[in-house]
Amino acid sequence: MLQGGQTPLLAASANGCTGVVTALLGAGADKDARDKDEVTALHAASAAGHLQVVRALVAAGADRTAKKKVRTAARSGGCGARCSS
Repeated sequence: MLQGGQTPLLAASANGCTGVVTALLGAGADKDARDKDEVTALHAASAAGHLQVVRALVAAGADRTAKKKVRTAARSGGCGARCSS
């Protein structure tokens, strides 16, 4: 596992590394593993707009109905953005 409970599959999915995702899935990576915020590889790929990775995960049987934790700015300590107003 990587920082924040992120798996190599989740990291590759978030970064759009289709070849790495395919290799990890072929090697038996858990397609539905979650990080500390309940984010899956499919969530990460979808959020980042990596369509080929999404297709690979769905073809491998990733759970398309998985829910993740919803974090609000107040609960997470703010959004980190600097507001000018």
